[in-house]
Amino acid sequence: MNRLKKLFSDYVRGKTTTTEKRIVELWYDKKASAHTDIISDEEAEVFSKQAWSEFVLLRNKQSSATTRNALLAFGGLVAAAMVLFVVVLNFSFSKKNNRDEGMLTTEMRISRQFTTQDRMKKITLPDGSKIFMNLGTSISMYEGKFNAHQREIWLDEGEAFFEVIKNVNRPFIIHTPNGLTTRVVGTSFNIRAYKDLEEQIISVNTGRVQVTDNKQNTIVIDPDNKVTYSYKDGQIFSDRTDAKKNSAWQTGLIILENAGIKEVAFRLKQVFDINVDFEGITNRQDRIHASFSRDIPLQEVLEDICKLYDIQYTITNNSVKLFN
Repeated sequence: MNRLKKLFSDYVRGKTTTTEKRIVELWYDKKASAHTDIISDEEAEVFSKQAWSEFVLLRNKQSSATTRNALLAFGGLVAAAMVLFVVVLNFSFSKKNNRDEGMLTTEMRISRQFTTQDRMKKITLPDGSKIFMNLGTSISMYEGKFNAHQREIWLDEGEAFFEVIKNVNRPFIIHTPNGLTTRVVGTSFNIRAYKDLEEQIISVNTGRVQVTDNKQNTIVIDPDNKVTYSYKDGQIFSDRTDAKKNSAWQTGLIILENAGIKEVAFRLKQVFDINVDFEGITNRQDRIHASFSRDIPLQEVLEDICKLYDIQYTITNNSVKLFN
């Protein structure tokens, strides 16, 4: 198993030989076609034995006859991988000629979907990348879009923090509502794309991120920078931010950065499962910066927020009313 881990580690870092790379990709494509992101211990053990038996044969130089047999056996496996590689490439290019990258069509089917409701979730993708999902989040993977040759997923709704394994030959692409595309090769960053809020925000913790909107406007940002896309007017712009604080929701904090009253109401409903009536103060343009632990009682959070906004609140059953 240690040899297997080393093989995958070398593959991720681009240190495998051409032959080793083809073997990993062949196995990877078989896993992808099975529509699963989970590798069982049994599967890993079988692969380990098969792959390394071929390596042993190939590298066994005790006799020329053994070497010839090993090369033939190993060559057959590589040939199969090459055929599959060419077929996948041809299919990929033909699809790309028919539609733009990231465009969903009726024939595309979801292979996996991950959702959260009242609990956060952490998932690990087949390439080793990790995604931390906030409450009310949905992520989809489509057939043929995440395999040994490409990495594309769809953040349909919500907020997620990504830790992407670096692979310069296979960029990691996240599609979000309104035609936004976030592209990286290996980095960590946060995407907030709730439909009930006024904007999408992509903030970078490490590495570099490229964001493109539906008009093909592209912005590249580095750590402690963010891209904001406005749902109201479709404008996209970049600005400085505290990325570590933005992604601290993973630790159980309620993060409010330059938040308007609509976002405050949304977060209260999301975390405390209450209805929030703020119609009487919708014209307020105040923006606040604050963070609260989810363990703090609702009344304490409301008192602090009302002090910042200079407003009042009442609680009736499962509803909160905010007013001047």
